[in-house]
Amino acid sequence: MCVCVCVCAKEEEEEEEEEGDYCKDIKENKTKESSFEQGENVRGDTRMWLGNGFARRLRRVGDRSKRRFLSTSLYSWGTGTEGQLGLYFVPGGKGTSFTVPTPQIVSGLNGKNVSQISCGNNHSAVVSSDGSVYTWGKNDYGQLGLGENSDPMVITPERVKGLEGVKIKSVKCGFYHTAALSEDGEVFTWGWGGNWMQGAGALGHGDKNTHHEPHIVEALLDDGLVIDEIECGKAHTVARTDNGELWTWGKGEYGRLGNGGSADQLLPEPVELLMDVGTCTQVACGSSFTLALMDDGSVYSWGRNEQGQLGIGGSMSMDHYAMEDYPVQIEGDLEGKVVTSVAAGFVQALASTEDNELFQWGMGQWLAPRIVLFEDGPQAIVDASCGDRFNVVVTESGDTYTWAKGYFQKGVLGHEDQKTQRFPAKVGGLDSNAIGVSCGQKHTIALVE
Repeated sequence: MCVCVCVCAKEEEEEEEEEGDYCKDIKENKTKESSFEQGENVRGDTRMWLGNGFARRLRRVGDRSKRRFLSTSLYSWGTGTEGQLGLYFVPGGKGTSFTVPTPQIVSGLNGKNVSQISCGNNHSAVVSSDGSVYTWGKNDYGQLGLGENSDPMVITPERVKGLEGVKIKSVKCGFYHTAALSEDGEVFTWGWGGNWMQGAGALGHGDKNTHHEPHIVEALLDDGLVIDEIECGKAHTVARTDNGELWTWGKGEYGRLGNGGSADQLLPEPVELLMDVGTCTQVACGSSFTLALMDDGSVYSWGRNEQGQLGIGGSMSMDHYAMEDYPVQIEGDLEGKVVTSVAAGFVQALASTEDNELFQWGMGQWLAPRIVLFEDGPQAIVDASCGDRFNVVVTESGDTYTWAKGYFQKGVLGHEDQKTQRFPAKVGGLDSNAIGVSCGQKHTIALVE
């Protein structure tokens, strides 16, 4: 997506295309002395590594959760014209593009031992094992958090100095904002804050000011909330507390905040309906919609639904403004299944079950969950992310698969032949086993060990 100077014109164009980020983060399941946080799902022996941002990732852990990752590397591929790949290049003039069709190592992070990753629309962020945050890519609204005098585009990873002294465990990227979660459960946000014409941003500071450096979300502290997970959509943010409550803030259009309306929220508010349903164990944000995974394995969705991204069925002649402003349970082929993790993208979503089944819906093609078939047979999915009409998953064996809908996704799937893949196809070029992925609009980053 070409980022325009006028936010309001850009927002209208993007809503037409329903571009969502599904940047995800990973909460690694480790030993006490490991640099990762340990987290266990309430469903017995199934553990989830909760993770990434715009393109939201699935994480189901088997024996690999017992391993300690001593060294990691980061790879990227896809469109990098805004610097979002973290690969050095000489920017051209207006109308030029920079694309890397196959995975390339992000050398600027060598030795940093990255532990968690996230992609925004046209920017990327990672957390290193020492709790530092590094960002790169488009920076027109301060979404990199590098200060007011930083460049509007940063090609290679730079450390966010405004978080010095705070140990961060996860970072999430929206379209024009970023959020970071500390080990103490505090949330920091920065980037676009909104304006009088376009409405609220997703920073949660009670105003529409843009921030070029991290600022703590004081309202969550005032309410005595300890946050376990954060997730960013196009212009909204969701936080999951340590007792399984969801709090949302930002742009309310299309009901994406789940509170029964389309009003913006400058401060965090609870999604009250879900409190009567049960405990939330994971949240995923699409561009203008939200998914919540509950402790009984059920999934609820709300927000925009003109492409079937909520997975609740309907008609192919669905209205352009189709939406649900309260959480609705996704049933169909998920009925009776125990879902272990979910991911949300621009106009599509994925769900993984305890039976090693993967389901997808949305993109104007599937209005309800439909099983994804792999050529090599069923795969245990440990991580997944959704971009702009393309998906990426990592299997328990460390293999990475990509597939997409549409001709224009062919150059972002990581394959040498650059062909469109309608079904999951294995990505080559990764020197080690993948352990995590995250997608932006037209780019992907992969964490390997």
